[in-house]
Amino acid sequence: MKSICQSCIKCTLRNIRVLMLGLDGAGKSSLVYQWKLQKYLNTIPRMGLTVETIHCPQSDIHIYDVSGKPKMRALWRYYAQDSDIMVFVIDSTQRDFKMIYQTKEELSNLMNYRGLANVPFLVLFSKSDLPNSMTDEEIEEEYGVTIGEQFIKAEYNHKIMVMKTTALTSNNQNEVLDWMQVASSEQI
Repeated sequence: MKSICQSCIKCTLRNIRVLMLGLDGAGKSSLVYQWKLQKYLNTIPRMGLTVETIHCPQSDIHIYDVSGKPKMRALWRYYAQDSDIMVFVIDSTQRDFKMIYQTKEELSNLMNYRGLANVPFLVLFSKSDLPNSMTDEEIEEEYGVTIGEQFIKAEYNHKIMVMKTTALTSNNQNEVLDWMQVASSEQI
């Protein structure tokens, strides 16, 4: 079965190592399987690491999907070594203040981790198809980022892109995969 990336036109001539993180239940694994299989798989939060590869005509994207359970978060930085792209997935239906605070704290810790200096960050707000998901305005208010905005975080030289996405359909998945490939080839 062809992965969704078969239609990409901006593939580079190399392997791309993507570290995919986010709190448990954010939708990381479901997104990976949508990208790889072009269909939704209902997954459950799990402990550990899963590696999936999406084949493009001229490159492979190796996605290291690491559990977001509290015990695994302490190990995140060990998986960061040699990553070309950092994808951080946020559940856009999560409105609990404590969870939003934890999410922002974990993302900030990763962005300030020197081992990820110069690595582009893709921040994905998942589950955007659900009726209780945050609006663009709510995301901007809670997280201080704008959907569709790309910017540079100067201290550690991160190129950062913020997008909404869903694992139920392939809506904007080519855009997400294209951004990963282009950003990895243009590392600062």
